[in-house]
Amino acid sequence: SRTYAFTQGLRFCVQLCCIVRFMSHSISTASQELAVKQKPYPSLWALAIALASILGLHTILFPGGIEFYPVDGRVYAVAIDRWLMGANPYYSAPDEAMVYIYPPAFVLTGGEVARLLTPHVGWIVFLTFHFAAVLMLPWLLFKFYLRRTNCTLLGFYFLLFMAPGLLGILALETANVAVLCYGAMLLAGSLGLMRNRWLAFYIVVFLACSIKITYLPILLLPLFCGKKQWPAILVCGAASVAGLVSQRWLAPELFNQFARNLSSRTAREGDVGKGVFGILFHILHKSHQQYPL
Repeated sequence: SRTYAFTQGLRFCVQLCCIVRFMSHSISTASQELAVKQKPYPSLWALAIALASILGLHTILFPGGIEFYPVDGRVYAVAIDRWLMGANPYYSAPDEAMVYIYPPAFVLTGGEVARLLTPHVGWIVFLTFHFAAVLMLPWLLFKFYLRRTNCTLLGFYFLLFMAPGLLGILALETANVAVLCYGAMLLAGSLGLMRNRWLAFYIVVFLACSIKITYLPILLLPLFCGKKQWPAILVCGAASVAGLVSQRWLAPELFNQFARNLSSRTAREGDVGKGVFGILFHILHKSHQQYPL
């Protein structure tokens, strides 16, 4: 619909502007700039009023109310359950709207965690870390990254939850693993910003890229903010690509099914997520369908 297309385009523009501003104005490697920003935190009543306003607007736009159904998280859980039962984790019935499109490393690791903790406990742990990551992201950006802004911490939370498409509520509802990945990468990157120690950051990026290679551009962070990091950046980037490609030989059957699902999702539906790359790909895919070469 036109409303959906407008929302997607607006969300893409907002995210792209934030990235450009972050890279051009907010990055500084001077030691005196790495001190933690000291600003007064908002009072609890201000947070409560902001939360009530956001939920009120959400109720007006969506009269059905907030129905917590972790769409993406449920896809992960179903794939892991199928794998534990010896079935094909990449299988999807014709009437299923969502399909599992992550590399074998994700379902294999999730299966081992589920065996260790039991699927029920593993699901609770996943949701707990997911909620913590969503609520932590604005605080991380406020405290370590966007220090040259006059926006308060309350403003950061307001921007997250009031972004086009109510991005913060969408992130909470869908339980996409991308939130955990970004939270972990930004948290590990904060140590590099403060002390120029990036080893933990590179490890987290490598692990995140083993399930989604589109995280690689975050390696620009140590390139612009670190000192003499380009050799480590090249090694991390090469290792991340090799880690993803190596799954083709380590789990060939699963990888072929992953490639099939990914090709179907991208070629036919043009859906690869709600981030900057996903929205850009979606727009280009729609344009190609309307005006094929």
